Amino acid sequence: MLTTDDEAIARRVRLFKFHGVDRDAWKAYGAGSKLGYDTVFPGFKYNLTDLQSAIGIHQLRRLDGFIARRTAIAERYLRDLPAGLPRSAPPPWPHRHAWHLVQVLPPDRDAFMERLKAANIGTGLHFIPLHQQTAFRRFAGPLPHTDTVGNRIVSLPCYPDMTDADVDDVVAAVREALA
Repeated sequence: MLTTDDEAIARRVRLFKFHGVDRDAWKAYGAGSKLGYDTVFPGFKYNLTDLQSAIGIHQLRRLDGFIARRTAIAERYLRDLPAGLPRSAPPPWPHRHAWHLVQVLPPDRDAFMERLKAANIGTGLHFIPLHQQTAFRRFAGPLPHTDTVGNRIVSLPCYPDMTDADVDDVVAAVREALA
């Protein structure tokens, strides 16, 4: 979802979301509409289905609670994970962090993820650097810092339905995996 009060940005996003086409279905098929349409530039198919929209509009009512719970989980991780383990941190300026992901940088990502998996803790690998992927390798030179982070980063479980006991289990499994 994107919100903006800038009409130029809103128009561009509307174009990108549906193949770069210059009008939506309501305008294309409504009373008095003219046949045809124009594709202004190559876009994508990012428009939501009616079902996704119906669910999403009701989920918005729960957003503040979701963010509050994710924040509580992230705060526990920041407090309880081993001090020497590099991890996500909020920026130092005033903000409202959504804590969509909580990530750590273990010394050996693959072994760490396998140990957590053996402890029945799911992890995620969300950010493989683009320059390491086949389609983009030819466009980038060496990026040693990106490589270091990209080869170590792991996402820990962080979702609103996690219980405090779930968080305790993750923390204990991380400590054990690093021991």
